[in-house]
Amino acid sequence: MKGVLSLQDAINAAYSAFSDVPRPTAMDASPVKNHAEIEKAVRPVGLRELTSEDLGYYSASAMTTIGDASDFQYFLPRILDISTREAGSYGFEPWLIVHKLNYANWDSWPAAKRAAVFDVFRSAFLFTAHLHPDNYPEVHEWLTGLMLLGEYPEPYVAVWKHGDPMPSLLQFAAAVNWYCPSSDDREGIEDFSDAVQKRIIGWLKEPGTRALIEEGLSRASDQDEWKFQLALSKLDGLRPEG
Repeated sequence: MKGVLSLQDAINAAYSAFSDVPRPTAMDASPVKNHAEIEKAVRPVGLRELTSEDLGYYSASAMTTIGDASDFQYFLPRILDISTREAGSYGFEPWLIVHKLNYANWDSWPAAKRAAVFDVFRSAFLFTAHLHPDNYPEVHEWLTGLMLLGEYPEPYVAVWKHGDPMPSLLQFAAAVNWYCPSSDDREGIEDFSDAVQKRIIGWLKEPGTRALIEEGLSRASDQDEWKFQLALSKLDGLRPEG
């Protein structure tokens, strides 16, 4: 994919884009929330110094029961930064970040802030796409976020045709296993828009998708064979009967 920033450049750009948002010194919260945990997020340190332990509790409940949209904008660059290393951790899941963005009415944010968020999602996807899923977050975490933001899967799926073969093929198999619904009723991908659902199904049914999974199976180690076998089984379930 052309014109996509390196992951570190995208993260740095996000910090810059939101640098005008003031640091909250306190946040309103539901009385049932653990206020000691909330205090970790607002302690007087630099934004980049906050850890996943400091921010996880806040991030998971941002705006729904802790703080407002302005607070979320302040913490967002750090949440994105941490999520690129801990995408499956509590409070830092890309899909959850998207839901928080929508809750914060991010469609009304300045273009520079919106672009910075998109750039992190795109760069994180590309960074992860060719890395072994046993050592890094599975790339579908970021692809899910992008599709929830309204992106179509095709440009992202295409990157798996390049790069270090086995890590790329393992990530591809993980994505197929994640998105392939149990039947053509689209169970499992219902959170996406109708247009994105149709494109996911179309991508899964493409002959090239099966070919890549078969290539992966032919090259897989004994411990990884099952991942490709499962993907083939799921793809078979999508085929029209008769």
